[in-house]
Amino acid sequence: MFARVITVSANLIKLAPLDKGSHFHKILRIAAATDDERQVKVTHEKTRVLIAVDGGGTGCRAAVGTVEAGILAIAEGGPANVSTDFEAGVRHILEAIDAAAQQAGLSDALTQAHAHLSLAGVVDAATAKRVAAALPYANAVVTEDIRGAIAGALGMADGFVVAIGTGTMIVRQKDRDYTRVSGWGFDVSDQGSGAWLGHQILRQTVLCADGMAAHSPLTQKILAQIG
Repeated sequence: MFARVITVSANLIKLAPLDKGSHFHKILRIAAATDDERQVKVTHEKTRVLIAVDGGGTGCRAAVGTVEAGILAIAEGGPANVSTDFEAGVRHILEAIDAAAQQAGLSDALTQAHAHLSLAGVVDAATAKRVAAALPYANAVVTEDIRGAIAGALGMADGFVVAIGTGTMIVRQKDRDYTRVSGWGFDVSDQGSGAWLGHQILRQTVLCADGMAAHSPLTQKILAQIG
């Protein structure tokens, strides 16, 4: 769900749900949800601008708001998998943030903002550091996308998260630690994801075109479209 109210407790931002949709509040909930002193800390400044980004292989969404007011605006952008295309991913992220900030009337305050970005393709600390260095904000924390999904769905509670989109991942959180299954890319993993399904139907279409399998209406239509 989207969110309307932010309350700060220790290092965790919790959001009250709005009825506008689902899923996005997960990133702002971890804008300060960490024991790592290098991560974003929300101060007592109620007007501190917060940025949250949920970035995936198909698109990204950015929310801009303040500690006091909560989320003021949300905007969408293009694909943001920073391993697939780093430059395009960062560009789409910045475009979405700028659009949200403009809607919220906070464009002039962005350079002093605290940001948390939960992104597909953040495979190691070096990638996270590279993304953070490309952002013009006072403080930017970058994590893999599953960290945002866990915080949004479970907070600090034990439980499971099944994330199905461009990729697929199943995660169990216990005692604030997590283990995962899948999420390694559609070529070797991510069964049931959009990318995996697309890859499978293309493989089947090629088999049909080579006479090694019987055509279906779907493979015939795909073959007619792509030649």
